[in-house]
Amino acid sequence: MLTRRRAARLPSPGSSPSSASQLPPGRGPAPAVAVASSSSDEYYSPPTSPTPVRRPGRRRPPSSLAPSGQPASNRAPAPGGVVQRMKWTRPMNENVMRAYYGATGGGTNLTAYRARMLSLFRALEPDVDVSAQRLSDQVRVIQRNHRLDDATLDRLRSEVQTSPVVVTPSIAEAPAASALPANPADGGDDDGAITVSTQCSDHIRSTLEQAVLEYRSTPRDQRPRLPRLPMHNRNKALMGVLDSLLSSYFGNSEDLGDTHSLLYCAAVAACRVAGVTFRDNTAARPKQAAPAWQCRIEKRVAEARTLIAKLIAFRGGNTRPRVMRFVKRAFAGTNISPSEYTARVTERIDFFKQKNDKEQSQGSTYDRTKDLLLHEATV
Repeated sequence: MLTRRRAARLPSPGSSPSSASQLPPGRGPAPAVAVASSSSDEYYSPPTSPTPVRRPGRRRPPSSLAPSGQPASNRAPAPGGVVQRMKWTRPMNENVMRAYYGATGGGTNLTAYRARMLSLFRALEPDVDVSAQRLSDQVRVIQRNHRLDDATLDRLRSEVQTSPVVVTPSIAEAPAASALPANPADGGDDDGAITVSTQCSDHIRSTLEQAVLEYRSTPRDQRPRLPRLPMHNRNKALMGVLDSLLSSYFGNSEDLGDTHSLLYCAAVAACRVAGVTFRDNTAARPKQAAPAWQCRIEKRVAEARTLIAKLIAFRGGNTRPRVMRFVKRAFAGTNISPSEYTARVTERIDFFKQKNDKEQSQGSTYDRTKDLLLHEATV
């Protein structure tokens, strides 16, 4: 951009360099300033808008920003640092199968084996921290991908059957002690844990006796419905105590119905000890909704009664619009003209009375069928 100060330093277009050099030394600058000032309008240009600054886009940084000697990586590092997968070695896989065969009896009993397998694996590999789900997944990986050959699997199965894995008390008994509702202050002392376990067993026994006295002779349809008990270590220990207490009651059981009643009483005791609330029979139950067929029949009967009442009022001489609206509805679809309503009103009243009686008899038949089905279900 050309300013006035810069234009003053430039020579005029008509002057030549030789003439400018021949000026006296004392008067050289003055004519130049005067000429430049007089012709400054020719060299002055208005200021232009500044060049817009381009915003940097969200692009991948160039490879030159990477440290020297290392190639630029295209993947961002993990938020928590470098994550490395655990490598299952052959001895670890053998211990996994030892724990699996020890928990399942050589692969024959697969009922709730994960907890036992985890405790056996922790006894064999105390430095490896895995979950029961991950351990069972590793068993499937070993079996499907043939990480161990058949001879090795047969050898491990025979080893477990001949010399089973012994679990140390620190690993096996710690979950059982923490599963009981013990006092946190006494959790670290073995004697305190035994005392708390005894008190808990007494409480469970008294609760079971109370439930047996309350619900053993109660009919099945009058017992409250019990909720699902959440399964964790504490409730599993509770189930174990109840199983040991029910053996004395099953010896005096008379039939299968009595056995079912005892199991129900044990479930009631488990809910009460675990603090799970359920609605008893003393609470007000919501009224059972009427079936759809009953609602339809009641609606048709009420409509027929309304039309009968309006037709009787019309026969008595009431011709108000409120009455005539229902009279027209009663004669709709009969091809009877309005002038014949008075002569045919008694016929329509008899028709709706017969229709009402038919609907009521059909409802009575449905009621008897429903009562019969309910009686058969309770017997």
